[in-house]
Amino acid sequence: MTFDAPIVVALSPLLVAAVWFAAAWARRARIRRAAAWSEQTARIARSAGRLGSGTLGLAAGLAAVALAGPRWGEERIVTETRGLNLVIAMDVSRSMLAEDASGSRLNRALREARRLVQDLDGDRLGLVAFAGTSYILSPLSVDGPALTLYLDALDPDVASEGGTSLAPALAQGAELLRASPEIADRVLVVFTDGEGHDSLASSAREARRLGELGIHLILVAEGGRDPARIPVRDERGTLVAWQRDMDGNVIETAREDAVLGAIADAAQGTLVAAELPDQAGAVRDLVASYKRATATESRTQRGRPRAWIPLLLALVLLGVQTATRRTAALIALALFAVRPAGAQQPPSAPPPRTAAPAVRRGESVGSRQHRGSRARLRRRAVTQPGRRHGLVQRGNGGPGGR
Repeated sequence: MTFDAPIVVALSPLLVAAVWFAAAWARRARIRRAAAWSEQTARIARSAGRLGSGTLGLAAGLAAVALAGPRWGEERIVTETRGLNLVIAMDVSRSMLAEDASGSRLNRALREARRLVQDLDGDRLGLVAFAGTSYILSPLSVDGPALTLYLDALDPDVASEGGTSLAPALAQGAELLRASPEIADRVLVVFTDGEGHDSLASSAREARRLGELGIHLILVAEGGRDPARIPVRDERGTLVAWQRDMDGNVIETAREDAVLGAIADAAQGTLVAAELPDQAGAVRDLVASYKRATATESRTQRGRPRAWIPLLLALVLLGVQTATRRTAALIALALFAVRPAGAQQPPSAPPPRTAAPAVRRGESVGSRQHRGSRARLRRRAVTQPGRRHGLVQRGNGGPGGR
């Protein structure tokens, strides 16, 4: 068993202890509050939730294990694709470092090869690198991203032998393609500047063999016709010197169109010109008409993700803990389930306002009339103050006034 985040597994005991302590403290506080009411409520509180702290701690530990991403077991994955078989042969000799293209010849060839891998998604692709000799870097596979990683790592330093030999590259590409099923067409795409140190006769012989095997050869030319020097740069990309031969002379290199044309004719193949701005698109258009077949490829994946198992166990523990306790959580869930049904009922009309009673309790009809007469006299006195003042003066004038 492996984990995506082992540090989370190491910290899971601390999480379990923290959750258990928090749950136990909450239970003790609940018991104290129940004891403040009566001994009976305290006894009920002590009997309930005895396993709650351990259950919550165990659920937290299982959740932490799920978060760590456990993996175990094996799975056999079968991939079915419909495509052709294509091998890319990349020239990584020192002459490919000449900067007579957009950047160096090698950089442009690698850029076009990456685009070709992206365009041929679903086809079975392989990779061969060659200089003085050839090397198989990737057998035929539908794993395009892995092939792109190999292309990113290519440079002249991966070749143990200098120079350029086209014949071994053609022979090794043919061996890779011969192992593939003949139901689909087989294609060998060679990125090179054509400058070789082996004889043209040996390269033409291997090219004719490709034609006899029914393998389509596509040569992608790189570089210019005019001679160009090969720069020597340090790790920071600064120009240090120019490449020199054993006699100390500066080496100049140019694209060999005659060699490339002769090899293409011998294999009855196709030559993609270096002047084309989209060489990958030209190769894609060429192979679009080739025959494709259904291929099945199986592989074994080790360490299947199993995070759902501890997470499911944690949810089951929490569900059992909630269902076996008569707590406010169940009441809240019940209210939440009932509330939407009650919310759809129309609001009830407000109750009608009742009229005030004509006679207060304990009050007779006569007293009610007498109280109303006094209220009318007070309102009249307020609205006519002058007349009230005159009446008072006449009342105080003497015996005649009375």
